[in-house]
Order: sequence, then structure tokens, then C-alpha cells
Amino acid sequence: MDMYFFEFKVPGRTLCWDGGSGRLGKPMQRFGGSRILVVTDKGVRAAGLVEPVIEGIEQASLSVVGVFDDVPSDPGITTIEACTRLAGELGIDGLVSIGGGSSIDTAKGTIILLCESGDLRDYEWNEYFASSPVPPHIAIPTTAGPVRRPLTSR
Repeated sequence: MDMYFFEFKVPGRTLCWDGGSGRLGKPMQRFGGSRILVVTDKGVRAAGLVEPVIEGIEQASLSVVGVFDDVPSDPGITTIEACTRLAGELGIDGLVSIGGGSSIDTAKGTIILLCESGDLRDYEWNEYFASSPVPPHIAIPTTAGPVRRPLTSR
């Protein structure tokens, strides 16, 4: 019986602090982005989670040049291609994804197409190493829910 195997390797780090999503400007400056595209879905945007992130980025004198909020559940290649087209038109050099796996995966696929162009399916079953500098990507997952403080005894 064949076993399905999947390996995903990406250099990165995890930052976690109270109010951190509203203070992403300094980390993005350190990572090298100045013209940022926010990748999300309409529900996350309607919930008011995008504006504090944009404000935090812009407080560091960086520019959020666009918001791609057309990410559906389980996005396909056409969604990633649309996001990549917008990123290219806006001349972005950094991405922030806000939401669940669909938004984060759309941003990751967009990064591959920004670095390589062509058809995303060309990279589907191959180990991928970027052939050009990778724009910084900060992912803000919303699927884990809020951080809870430890319960105290009553």
C-alpha cells in the first residue's frame, strides 16, 4: 500500500503578543516589506479584523497598497492567479494574510507565482526552492480563536 507523503518546509518564526496584529509595521520593516498586500476573505474583513492590521502597518510608515478579499473556502488556482495579478499591478514587496488556511494558502501560492511565474501546477509535486528573493509574508491565523488566560482558582 502506498502512503501519501507531504513535506512543507519554510523558514520562519512565530511571534505572539497581546495586540500583535495591530503592531506589524516594525516586524515587516525588519523583514523588508514596504508596499504590502493584505490577503483575506470577506467574512474576516466584515468582522473588523483587517483595519487594525492596516493601521498598525501604516503607523510604521509602510503602505498597504491593496486588500485582496476575494478568497473563498478552499481556493483554487484561479483565486491565486487573481491575487498574483493584483500583487503585480500594485508592485507589492510584502504580504500579510489574515484568516484561515484559505487566505494563508492563497498568499503562499501568490508568493510562488511572484517568484516564478508560469502555472502553479508546475510546482505541485516538486520540492520547491525559490529562484528569486521571496517577499516577506506575515500570516495572522484566525482559526485558533482567542488566546485564553489561565483559569484562576475560585
